[in-house]
Amino acid sequence: MADIPSFDKLPFEVNELRVDVTWIKRFLQQQEFHGQNPSNDGKFLTVPEAAAFLGLATQTVYGLIHRKQIPCMKRQKRVYFSRAELTAWIESGRLKTRDEIAAESHPTLIRRGGSR
Repeated sequence: MADIPSFDKLPFEVNELRVDVTWIKRFLQQQEFHGQNPSNDGKFLTVPEAAAFLGLATQTVYGLIHRKQIPCMKRQKRVYFSRAELTAWIESGRLKTRDEIAAESHPTLIRRGGSR
């Protein structure tokens, strides 16, 4: 059980609580500002929101849509994006390091045309 503060320590304890609550409020506001609010995960993004999420220009996103290079959904004349699909799309473009490529490569080299 937590220690009950004495009357003399009460102002200090109240100040500690105030500091903690302020920190929590700032943290939640930053999460909301950066689009990391869990309640927004089910929301679909528009083209400008997807561009901001990806760090791309709006016109670049329209070009990717036109070339069918980005996952999107169209309803009538509107385009929507799933945040989870965009994240997976970004992650699918990950390039392997030289060490990863070397680890996956076959240990022996096959020569064409026989031995030389």
